[in-house]
Amino acid sequence: MLIQSAMAAGGALAVFAGNLNERWADIYSMPACALLMLFGLLALQEEWRFHGGVAAIRAMAPGLVGCGLAALAGQILSR
Repeated sequence: MLIQSAMAAGGALAVFAGNLNERWADIYSMPACALLMLFGLLALQEEWRFHGGVAAIRAMAPGLVGCGLAALAGQILSR
C-alpha cells in the first residue's frame, strides 16, 4: 500500500507540474517500475517454492494480462 500511495502521489505531482519533459518523467518512473517488478518476482518465487509451478502461473496470469492490456491501451492512446 505504501508503494501504491507513493506512485499515486508522484502521478498527482506530475499532473500539477504542468509541462514536464517526457525524458524526466521516464527517469522518475523507472525506479518505481523496477521496484514493483522486483517485488512481483520475489512473490512469484515464494509462490513457486511453497505451492508449485501451476499455482505460481495461476497467480501470475492476471498480472500479465493486466500489464498487456495497459500496454495496449497506452499504444492506442499515444497515436
